[in-house]
Amino acid sequence: MSDDAENEELWGNFSLANELSPAQRHRWRLVVQELKDHLPRNGVVVDLGCGSGALLSRIGVAFPDATLVGMDMEPRALALARRRLPSADLVQGDLDADAGAVLVGRADAVVCSEVLEHLATPERSLRLAREILHPGGRVVVTVPAGAMNDFDRAIGHRKHYRPDELTALMTGAGFRDVRTSAWGFPFHTLFRIALAVAPGATAGFSDEKIGVLHRSLFSLLNALFYLNMRSARFGRQLIATGARD
Repeated sequence: MSDDAENEELWGNFSLANELSPAQRHRWRLVVQELKDHLPRNGVVVDLGCGSGALLSRIGVAFPDATLVGMDMEPRALALARRRLPSADLVQGDLDADAGAVLVGRADAVVCSEVLEHLATPERSLRLAREILHPGGRVVVTVPAGAMNDFDRAIGHRKHYRPDELTALMTGAGFRDVRTSAWGFPFHTLFRIALAVAPGATAGFSDEKIGVLHRSLFSLLNALFYLNMRSARFGRQLIATGARD
């Protein structure tokens, strides 16, 4: 499947499921927590691969005086983001190509959440993140860990990362003080295993099939996910931060 077709399928078939997912909701929570340690109240934050703007909207709630900037290559996702965040600065750009020159040196923080695993050249996006930041600015990255399953491939994942791989990728892009940790053990990990072994899981979580049962399951998992551990090794979600000199 081509990249364009993968993006079309993602936003055409899994947009609602993505926003309801307890894994996604807790991922956004972790990102916002990291920003609270580093982002000034009226700072500029750029979301690379902003999608429908769901993460940016949560950042806006936590930092109502912040300037919100998003970049994504998919017009359908940006249309959703513009409806959600009419005051944000939203830019169309391909993170696997040269993009973002207008943003250079502008940001206090850059987030790149669940994006690198979709890219052919993830190091390019991390170099872009560094260019966008002013000196002393921080980047927050999340990626999946563990083995890929059919659901991951259906939504365009190319690679999952180990903690040392993500740390090396960020260090190689020029970030210092890189700190990488895993999250999600035990409940998120069990959920990922269930997706891997359940036949038809991908089709079952498409937007058109999301019903009361799915929403109830998501609500239960969302409560359980607050009990997940954040550690150096265990969990199928990685979150990393780094600083620009």
